[in-house]
Amino acid sequence: MNLKSKIDGAKIKTLGKRLKGLPLFVGERAFLSIIIVIFIELVAGGLLFYKYSVLPGKIKIEISENAADFNKDDYERVVKFWEERSNRSRIIEDKVYYNPFKPLP
Repeated sequence: MNLKSKIDGAKIKTLGKRLKGLPLFVGERAFLSIIIVIFIELVAGGLLFYKYSVLPGKIKIEISENAADFNKDDYERVVKFWEERSNRSRIIEDKVYYNPFKPLP
């Protein structure tokens, strides 16, 4: 063992003792602990509100002129695909399957 590992071990033991005493410390000062937790929640809620409510109102969105390029060939391919899919669905719906729970004639 070198000196560095002894120091790290001592720090870990000291930290462990402090963490074991933390619940007792918080329990003895319950009112103060609740006030601190409420304050932390208010700060976190305020930050979230600012991020998702205030900032989007300040940011101006630039709309590009070519944002909605319409490609007729792509549209026709999609429509053709939908029609083929619809036809396959109709074929499956029209097919009559054997009912395994119905007695044989």
